Amino acid sequence: MINGRSITWTRGAAASLPADANKWAVDPALMKGATEHAAHATATRLGKPKVVIMGSLHGTTTIGGTRQKIPHRPHCTFRMEPGGHIKVHVYVDVSKAISVDGLKVVGESVSIRDREPDSKLSIGDYWRTYNDSAPA
Repeated sequence: MINGRSITWTRGAAASLPADANKWAVDPALMKGATEHAAHATATRLGKPKVVIMGSLHGTTTIGGTRQKIPHRPHCTFRMEPGGHIKVHVYVDVSKAISVDGLKVVGESVSIRDREPDSKLSIGDYWRTYNDSAPA
């Protein structure tokens, strides 16, 4: 619990953390902290008391119905609660090193129930459709 916000990890996200950190050449503890920092900031912005980390920094996304993984811009994936299935991709600038200060966020796409991102809840530079997905 950080400032009244609960932050948890799915088993899959926790298991993938070392490989994700290795891909970006950072210590897993640093990646964990930076991901949790971004998760907390997003939960605060959206007014949600709980965030579940579904993926630390990675470069793929999964198409809902088919479960197909495709290349995608570098981002972290979170689920916000309560409020139904609210999924957030937090896009980051990876041109600079990941630091103890966290990740440089360039945009957030907020999708409800696996639909296209909601333009009223999403901010900054984010993908608007699966067709806009760009390789990492």
